[in-house]
Order: sequence, then C-alpha cells, then structure tokens
Amino acid sequence: MGHIYLSKELQKDIEKSFQNCTDCKACMTNCPMLKAFCSSPKELLGKLSQNNEVEIIMPYSCAMCGWCSKVCPENINFKELFYDMRKEILKGNKRLRPSGYKVVKYHQKSSFSKMFTTYNRSTKEVLTKQKKRVFLPGCSLSSYSPNLVEKTYQNLKENFKNTDIILKCCGKPTYDMGDTDGFKKYFNSLDEDLRDMGAEEVVVACENCFITLNKNLTNIKVSSLWNIIAEIGVPQHLKGIYKGIDEIFYIHDPCSIREEEGIHNSIRSILDQLGIKSKEFKFSKSNTVCCGFGGMIAVTNNHVALEQMNKRAKEAKGEYIVSYCQSCVEAMNIGGGRSIHILDLLFNEEVIKNKNFIQVNKGSITKWKNRYELKKIINKMK
Repeated sequence: MGHIYLSKELQKDIEKSFQNCTDCKACMTNCPMLKAFCSSPKELLGKLSQNNEVEIIMPYSCAMCGWCSKVCPENINFKELFYDMRKEILKGNKRLRPSGYKVVKYHQKSSFSKMFTTYNRSTKEVLTKQKKRVFLPGCSLSSYSPNLVEKTYQNLKENFKNTDIILKCCGKPTYDMGDTDGFKKYFNSLDEDLRDMGAEEVVVACENCFITLNKNLTNIKVSSLWNIIAEIGVPQHLKGIYKGIDEIFYIHDPCSIREEEGIHNSIRSILDQLGIKSKEFKFSKSNTVCCGFGGMIAVTNNHVALEQMNKRAKEAKGEYIVSYCQSCVEAMNIGGGRSIHILDLLFNEEVIKNKNFIQVNKGSITKWKNRYELKKIINKMK
C-alpha cells in the first residue's frame, strides 16, 4: 500500500506525544488497532518519531473511537494523530490511497445522488404552533428496513404533526477518510435541503449523524430520536409487552456518543417501558468500546475490524445484544453475537409477534434496494 513522509507539524506532535507517554498501556486495553502494530504505545510513537514516515494502512486501522484519549493520563490522542495522517494522505500523491477508498467514494457518491435521496415537504398548512421538525433516519437504518423507518416516522408524526422526513447521508464516511473538503461539499448539500424544508429541529436516529450535525449545523436544533421516544413514551399497546419473556439483552452503546449520558438513560428508559430485561457490558455508557465499524476500518482494514467485532460480541457471553446503532447491530452479528436494533423491538411486527430477536444481515445490493424503496415510500407522502 505504501508509505508517506510525515509533515514537520505532525513530526512535532508525535515527538511531543512520545516524550509525554509513560507507557502505562491503558490505551491498549480496548483499542481495536494498537496491538496489531506494536507491543506498547511508546514503542510505536518512538518508531514514528525516528522514521518520520508511516505505512498508509496504519492510520486507516484506527477506529477513531477516542478510547485512547479517554483513558490516557497524559491526554495523548492517537485519534487526532492518525486523523491528521489521513488528511495528509488524501492531500498527497493520488496514487497512494488506502484500501477501501474507492468503496467509500462510491458509497458517498451514491448516497448523495438523486437515485437515493429525497425529502417530503408538507404542502398543506399545518394548523399547529409546533416547531417544524425533520426526521433524518440515516444511511444504515434506511439500508436495513424501509418499513421500520416508515413506522418510526409515523409514530413521530402522530405526536408532532409538523414533521417531515429526509433521506440523505450526513457525509461522515467522507470525513472519516480524511477528505475534509469533500465532507464540506456533501454536508452543505444536506444543510441546504434542511433549510429548504424549513427545519427548526432535526430528529436523528443515527448516532454518527447526531454528532456530525451537532458539530456542523448552525441555528437548527439537533435532537436524538431516543430522547424524544423516552419522553413521549412508547406506544400504549407496547408498554410491558416483553415482560413475559426470559431473554436478557446486553445494551451496546455506540462509541460515538460515549459522553451523551442523556441518550444512554433514554435507551434504558425505553427498554424498561417495553418490559425488556437488560444487562450492562463491563464497558458501557461513558466507558463503551467500539463495535468494529468505527473510522471505516471495516473497509480499510477488515482484519482489525473483525477482531474487534468478535471481541465485543463475546463479551455478551451468549446473551442477546440490543443497540440503537444499526452499524453496531450488524457488527455484533458479524462477530458471532445475537443482536437486534431497539426499533425492531418497537415497530418490527415479526419481532413483536414471534419474539425473534436476531437480525439477518443483508448484502450490499439488498441494502441499496432498500434505500431506493424508502425513497419511493417518501415520495408517495408528498
């Protein structure tokens, strides 16, 4: 795959981190990638500092989960170091591109194409003082189940009549690859659509969208779907519906919202309202770890990604796993776990009637078909 020489600025940052590192190895406990490249963080920093170059695959093996900076007593941030390397790689020789680069580029080009994007904007005057809300389900959930997205939207609409829906990506995959210019172009496209819809509040079901919009969207409120459902309550006919089952679910919190305590609490409130018996992983909530899909490593270094998926799934000790990130659900299933999305428990008739608590992961073609199907559903709402 090749090497790149590090800029002087990056060399200074690496040298500073090398000097500060006490080699306590706290960062290696739950890091998906460090063990694949070194036996200690100080050793790795020393080699980078000495050689002033890096293998392209190394920064693209970082899950960008932030575990390192959370536990490091010296505030060393490998995530930032590796992300700066990613940016330098993409701004450098075009022949030197990471594995999976074309896959991500195709995904993003398609995700913003007319074929797979749309939104409905209410044409009738809604006689309500409610603010204008827009539901953004995100790519992964839309790829998994158009029906689930539609039912979730209907539930929002029943409680907040002045609510529309948009099918579009937030651009985070492009950002994660290190293409900041490409990300700005894609995000601006989403921003323009939201403003054209008159959005005063965006309700997101995807945790990556939640973080991305909160960082980049101005003058429009960003809300988590989970906080809203917890507050308004699950539909009356679903309250306590799972009280009679014996199954226990470990709750996997996505690493992207590690510091969002309110969302953690809302998820547990929803599960309680449904009558679900739940357990906490050893590493959960503010101490949660990556599922293996973070930082696009599933396409840039699949070996490291699979190792993390297997490791996290095994921590459930054979019990069921519930998450509120569709990518995390897929990762747990790939890793040999038995995982399901919280929206399956709420609006999936197969799950509600037959208590079938395992998702079947879908292939790439089926996922794109589902996104196109959701587009048709949304267009019929207009």
